[in-house]
Amino acid sequence: MKLVTVLDTKKSETISNNDFIYLVNKSLAKKQYINDARYDELRKTWNDVSKITYSKQDKIIKKALKYNIDKFNTLKSIIDNEKSKDKKIKENIYKIFNSKYEKVSKNINSDFDAYNKLLSKYNNVTKLNAKKLLV
Repeated sequence: MKLVTVLDTKKSETISNNDFIYLVNKSLAKKQYINDARYDELRKTWNDVSKITYSKQDKIIKKALKYNIDKFNTLKSIIDNEKSKDKKIKENIYKIFNSKYEKVSKNINSDFDAYNKLLSKYNNVTKLNAKKLLV
């Protein structure tokens, strides 16, 4: 089976980078490609690729993943807090409509600044990690 055919038939499969490199090297090691000088440069390139460890990028990705999990948990906490506040507001509205007098209050307290402050450390780290990956 030709390499192009193999890649085409497996294009919708999801595999790790290492598995992909292994499969390509395995295909290029077949007799039909070894005996064909047209594939020499391709084999050399893939041999070089398989020697790359990506350890620097893996560390950055692992750290970014942890920050993303922390950021998700912070966002979940913010959403839970807003749901709780929303429930209290609904209860207060129900009480107002069922009471004999009307209360009017003006509350200008916005939580957006607090939420942005909570998320800023994650956003800053995300920007730094993106820059590191590009270097």
